[in-house]
Amino acid sequence: IDKESGDAEAMVCDSPDRRVIGFEHQHRLWSYDGETVAVLPFPTAARMLTPNEGIEGLARLPDGRLFMIAEGAQADDRSPAWVETGDGWAPLSVRRGDGFQVTGLASLPDGNFLLLERFYTPERGAAARLSVIRAAAVRPDADIRPQEIARLAPPMNVDNFEGVAVVPDDGGGTLVFLLSDDHFNPLQRTLLLVFRLLPTE
Repeated sequence: IDKESGDAEAMVCDSPDRRVIGFEHQHRLWSYDGETVAVLPFPTAARMLTPNEGIEGLARLPDGRLFMIAEGAQADDRSPAWVETGDGWAPLSVRRGDGFQVTGLASLPDGNFLLLERFYTPERGAAARLSVIRAAAVRPDADIRPQEIARLAPPMNVDNFEGVAVVPDDGGGTLVFLLSDDHFNPLQRTLLLVFRLLPTE
């Protein structure tokens, strides 16, 4: 499979055997259930995104509906997003700023979402930002302003973080896994960082 047809950028694991994957370049959602592959409905507007502006964040709301966020154009101050409804997909937007762009989304144990964004310039290097999106804010035509909870930047250990996953830990907190993509570039690294997100009062 070449990059144009196999550029998977987002995933939801519903079970060990079933997952939904969002692809870029040829923008689409596919569902894998064992050896069966199904093409899922996809917003027309999302199909019109340029090759490198596709779906980067994909997760499920507590009621099971899919929520997805596209990277969007670098110059924009909002990322296009969509949420499943009874009639298909409804658009909304997610605000961004400071040069960050969406690269990942994960469902938190409390039903909210953890948003991962990346930043890079040759002068300032790489950075990453983690923010919370409240599930209650994910509704048609919403203009969401995520709540930043952490930022990684030099001299911290940071690279091109594109993957985020979370699991509850035994102490009532949440383990957050961040994975970077080195793009086969000798100047970049593949890093796996683990953090503990403490429960709030």
